[in-house]
Amino acid sequence: MTFLSPHALLWLAVLPLLGILLLLRHRQRQNALRQSAGPHARRFFAQTLTPLRATVKGLLLLLALLLLILALAEPAWGERTETIRREGREVVFLLDLSRSMLADDLLPSRLERAKMEIVQCLDTLEGDRIALVGFAGDAQVFCPLTLDYGFFRMRLQEMSPEALSRGGTNLGDALRKVQREVLGNQTALGRDVILITDGEDQESMPVEAAKALGAAKIRLLAIGLGDDKEGTLLTLPDKRGRRTPLLYQGKPVRTRLDSSTLQAMADATPGGIYVPVGTRTFNLAELYRQLVTSAQRHQISEEIVRRQNTHSTPFLLASMVCLALFWIIPLGQRPRSPWLPLLFLLATLPLQGKEFPKGLQALQQQDYDTALTHFQTCREEFPPEAIPATLPYNQGLAAYEKGDFLQAEAFFQEGMERNGLRPTLDHALDGKLRLGLSSALLQNAATLFAQAQTPSPGDVSSQALPTAEKKTREAINLLEDMLPNSSLQQAQTNNLALARELLKKILTRKEQQQDSQQQDSQ
Repeated sequence: MTFLSPHALLWLAVLPLLGILLLLRHRQRQNALRQSAGPHARRFFAQTLTPLRATVKGLLLLLALLLLILALAEPAWGERTETIRREGREVVFLLDLSRSMLADDLLPSRLERAKMEIVQCLDTLEGDRIALVGFAGDAQVFCPLTLDYGFFRMRLQEMSPEALSRGGTNLGDALRKVQREVLGNQTALGRDVILITDGEDQESMPVEAAKALGAAKIRLLAIGLGDDKEGTLLTLPDKRGRRTPLLYQGKPVRTRLDSSTLQAMADATPGGIYVPVGTRTFNLAELYRQLVTSAQRHQISEEIVRRQNTHSTPFLLASMVCLALFWIIPLGQRPRSPWLPLLFLLATLPLQGKEFPKGLQALQQQDYDTALTHFQTCREEFPPEAIPATLPYNQGLAAYEKGDFLQAEAFFQEGMERNGLRPTLDHALDGKLRLGLSSALLQNAATLFAQAQTPSPGDVSSQALPTAEKKTREAINLLEDMLPNSSLQQAQTNNLALARELLKKILTRKEQQQDSQQQDSQ
């Protein structure tokens, strides 16, 4: 017999200590019996303290803990073979890293928006193998096909125009590299390339490269970012954080979405689709669910493994029997009700909220309206002062995923307040609430900043920029005050970077407005 989790056996060292404590407790009770003042008291203790039963109960408790530790150590003997077949699709995210992707017609920039949407898309994956390729004047495989989404996420954060040695945009060469080095030239179903670009190409014959993908039965899903009519003036931040126009041969550079090329590339592949996002917001996760997850899945790998047969269940059942006997056997001649633990459990069930599990299930199934309905019903089952902080936290998650960032901000704020009223602060929940609240604040600040870019008469537009600055600073304060947490550190770093970049844009815009007002007054 072997143990698959031998580290659990370390808990065996606790059993002798517990045995000693039980023995000392038994002797303490015996001393209390001997020191009783009169015969009536001695008879009372004798009825409620039988030495033999106390010994049996102590042994049952120690045996139950021993069996539980053995179950946690996962005892195993015998072997079996299993064939593991993985079904899914092979998806390559092909991301444009040219300098034109730094245009800020999508906040905070086209490139950063694309990276944020890819990160959100990872949560919808269901066993698909994914790869990551970046391109500009040349192309580089940042992550080969993998099921390690954590490594993919890390490599995605490292992508920037400085990661490639050549500038420009060569769509055709990038597609050929994907087919040659990532997907291969063999003909197989269930393969997609998700291209995110502004479509500006430098005569690398991208349509011909797309036709080669189509011949290999590879589908191209092209997502076009940027203005396809007048284009966008490309500006880059200087040392002071001000964005200045990029000049080429003394003339400002304008970047324009080449929709015709992208449409032709998508049409060249079987089932290819072109999505002209332009300068609007988009939800890549939803597109992925509609176009990739819903598509036919194919076997992408097969592996035969030998596994040991685990036998934790008999040990766990035996442990439960010992615990039940421990509760049922009375310590003395006046037995305690064996139904007391069950009655206590039934009494506490209503406090859990009957609708809460339904809300969590709807949230996992991405049915956010239904989740909000269940959570609201669950809230009504509690007195207002007894609502747990986890309830508004999950309401905030549902509202955020639904896109109602104002409501999400209110829920996360309520969750932080209720968590702060606890006798001891739940630090893990506090970190999640801070991340959720900072994300909602940044989304609302970005919306206000966009309104300030095209001001209109009235008090609302005049207050958009100050309110955006206030929300952004509040998000930064929340993130900087977070306690260290390894599981949340990456998300904290990402939100801080986005918040600081947005704050720079807001301050730059404020300075421009002040300069304009001074000129008008003169």
